[in-house]
Amino acid sequence: MPLSEADWGTARPETDLITVIEGTLRESAPEALRVDDFLRDAGDTDPTEEGLLKAVTGAVRWQFSRERSKAVVEASLERLVHEGRAEKRAFESDGEITIYYRIAPSGDLPR
Repeated sequence: MPLSEADWGTARPETDLITVIEGTLRESAPEALRVDDFLRDAGDTDPTEEGLLKAVTGAVRWQFSRERSKAVVEASLERLVHEGRAEKRAFESDGEITIYYRIAPSGDLPR
């Protein structure tokens, strides 16, 4: 059902997913995170949870499945890398390659 102009004006503004993910990377600095780190135990959130899980679970709560959420988070991270606001590295351990992301080190990057 479409939202009327009047209802749009009374609806609560929401933060976009890219901003939430960038904020999570900033809070986690200098650590690097995997896409799966953003989706740990996503689902019903305990109201007492804080930090990474609460922020990301709230941002992706409208998604239909974990795989769909994973694709959305990965696309957001790739956008931040493309814009130079995050870095991406491939780390190999026991023959398995895992992709990690972290906030770019420059403090003067656009937000």
